[in-house]
Amino acid sequence: MYPYVYVFGYPLSSYGIMVSIGFLCCIAYCFIRYKKRGEIDPATTIFLGLWIALGIFVGSHILYGITNIDNIITILTHTDEFFENFWAGLSLLGAQIGGMVFYGGLIGGAIAALIYLKTTKKDVGLYCDLLVPCIPLFHLFGRIGCFLGGCCYGIEFPIGFTYTNSLSEAANGVCRLPLPLIEAFFNLLIFILLAVLHSKNTIRKGSLWMVYAFTYPVVRFIDEFFRGDEIRGFWGPLSTSQWISIGIFALALIYFIIGKVRGIKFINKTPATGEAER
Repeated sequence: MYPYVYVFGYPLSSYGIMVSIGFLCCIAYCFIRYKKRGEIDPATTIFLGLWIALGIFVGSHILYGITNIDNIITILTHTDEFFENFWAGLSLLGAQIGGMVFYGGLIGGAIAALIYLKTTKKDVGLYCDLLVPCIPLFHLFGRIGCFLGGCCYGIEFPIGFTYTNSLSEAANGVCRLPLPLIEAFFNLLIFILLAVLHSKNTIRKGSLWMVYAFTYPVVRFIDEFFRGDEIRGFWGPLSTSQWISIGIFALALIYFIIGKVRGIKFINKTPATGEAER
């Protein structure tokens, strides 16, 4: 739709703008929660955010590279051609890991957060509950950016939008299902759900992630059937993201079952106050 916004004649990526807005909204959300919960250390939250950003960057590119593993192997096994034109070959190789996949960023960010919280001996459950609602909030704006940029486009559909200047040439000239906007809407609903549960002290401390793991993977698994692009890779009948969705949902289910067997109560019955034990 509008992959670039021109400011004083300079092009700015619409996706980059939306991601920046999403990041600022996450900071605002954390600040609001910090004001209501004095036990959260703002300095820790800032450093944690930086670690998560690094994890997102690395993880999203690694998973993108995995989805292009066949191309990478082909390039690396043709070393004679690669070194004949080294810079062109390096550029081609870089293109295979240059994109970003959401689930890779999610996994990378989670690992980075866990490493930081464990090494600094912070309360993992407390900060996990603070940051989990930020995932769909950030993703909401990211998907709007996808729609504006024309990536992650939907299948051909009689009701939707026709791209004319998408960054993906294959998307142009055909009326397509506005899948990024649909997923953005569901991310908004998930964010509201998580934010309400957190503010009302409904879920046991450290277990809010489970609500996200039971909701978003279902949305992602379904909407993958309506994607018009195929660059994200397939493993058998399902896409990479669908397999990861199954894995995340299964992990949450196993965690829930083990908790129930051990007699853990995931629903709090205490009053919704900032001082309540979570």
